[in-house]
Amino acid sequence: MTVPMLPEYIRGVINLRGHVVPVIDLAMRFGKERTSISKLTCIIIIELTKNERQIEIGILVDAVSEVLSFTRESIERTPEFGDDVRSDFISAIGRMDDKFIIMLNVSKVLNVNDITLLDKAKNEGSNLVISSSK
Repeated sequence: MTVPMLPEYIRGVINLRGHVVPVIDLAMRFGKERTSISKLTCIIIIELTKNERQIEIGILVDAVSEVLSFTRESIERTPEFGDDVRSDFISAIGRMDDKFIIMLNVSKVLNVNDITLLDKAKNEGSNLVISSSK
């Protein structure tokens, strides 16, 4: 179910083990096209803390290819990209073999206003089956 009066990137809510969880479309949050639903599309559940309260949020992504674990030694600070590149969404860079993995700063991807809107979606919504129709 979609929840009226919310930004388009908040796709609606789902029922996760009896809890209402708002879902955002990560691509739309970054100004890209709406995620097309396919067999590979996933909702990643994350937990954020707002006013000492845990909030579960679903993030709709194109696909998940693998889950990685990093040691502290393999995580580096975000490098300076210059004034033309927004790097506030990046929390760190992880090194895995000869690859670099960008780690998102979820609290920056979802700012305080977004979290408030997601909380509103949770409180006003009910079950949602995300479909490819608009």
